[in-house]
Amino acid sequence: MTPEQLAAIRAHLEGTAELARVDRAIEDGTYGTCARCGEELDGEQLVARPLLGLCPDCLGGLAAEQGGRRFGICGVRPRR
Repeated sequence: MTPEQLAAIRAHLEGTAELARVDRAIEDGTYGTCARCGEELDGEQLVARPLLGLCPDCLGGLAAEQGGRRFGICGVRPRR
């Protein structure tokens, strides 16, 4: 992820509670990596969806494991 992409992500999240979560993940070195497999996530995808937590393969695998249920961009099933 480039410094420009990171700045765009921080600007997008400015004033939200999620910014603190992203800042903590940046500090501990986990932001921008898949929470399941550790693969680096695409910087452009993160700019578009800053709370993305799973790579496409793991997100698809999670949906399959859960019987085809749909999941939100951070890998968590949306509330109804």
